[in-house]
Amino acid sequence: MQRLRETGSARPDRVGGHRRPVFEPHQNLLRCLVEAKSSITLAEIEAELRARGIDVQALSIIHLKLKRMDLTHKKDAPGS
Repeated sequence: MQRLRETGSARPDRVGGHRRPVFEPHQNLLRCLVEAKSSITLAEIEAELRARGIDVQALSIIHLKLKRMDLTHKKDAPGS
């Protein structure tokens, strides 16, 4: 009823919202790290970012950013 009085509608608000791009300012750094060593792992990228003072919450965040930048690749299986 409070929402109806305040807004004139009982329709619920949106849930969630836009998430700020965590690695957007560091896009060039990520590209350079991947191009310098094509077989670099997410853990190695995380270590490099932390060494530069960039807070990394999870490896999945790095993976998603690399995927959006079209920089992901499959590593060759041994013996292939």
